Amino acid sequence: MHLAYSATPAPPRDRLLRIPDVERVAGIKKSTVYQLMREGKFPPCVRITRRLSAWPESAVLNWVQQRIRESDAPTSAIQTNGQQRPNACRHDAGPPGNAPPTMQKHANKGAAS
Repeated sequence: MHLAYSATPAPPRDRLLRIPDVERVAGIKKSTVYQLMREGKFPPCVRITRRLSAWPESAVLNWVQQRIRESDAPTSAIQTNGQQRPNACRHDAGPPGNAPPTMQKHANKGAAS
């Protein structure tokens, strides 16, 4: 009996994600994916065929984790000494009166009439 053995380690297992999966994992739409790619702010796709592209799952997950780490940084608190951070989520921007119109509708729902 002969067992095959290679001195080189097996490459890490990864899979390719098509654009609907990339949108779901990254939480952004297709147009934003391509815009961020052009700006060098999103992992590039892998060309499978002339009309088929996909993204390595590990690259997309790493991008998501980097966004989370950036938002968790100590300097990125939503309120710091009463001042709003520039990249705060709009719905976290402050009291209901400062929310965008679509959020005000929901904020006013609980108010007594």
